[in-house]
Amino acid sequence: MTLILFFSDYGDSKIKKEEKVLEDKKKHVKSLIDRIPTEKDALFAYEIDWSMVDNVSYLSYVHAYFTCNKIYLARTMLKC
Repeated sequence: MTLILFFSDYGDSKIKKEEKVLEDKKKHVKSLIDRIPTEKDALFAYEIDWSMVDNVSYLSYVHAYFTCNKIYLARTMLKC
């Protein structure tokens, strides 16, 4: 029996790319956090895009309904 080993090419370039992607994600998160107002007046004066909040809430509702419906159908089909 012959054992053949394959080594993936995880050289310095791939590791550096992964580190750069991770660093970019950290920078993006930090920039989002920095945009949040810290003073009370500025925080309560912050404009909220309610259409986006409503869309996300609606999509969550539709997704939950769809999932529950599929689970119910699967259970009823198994009982037959």
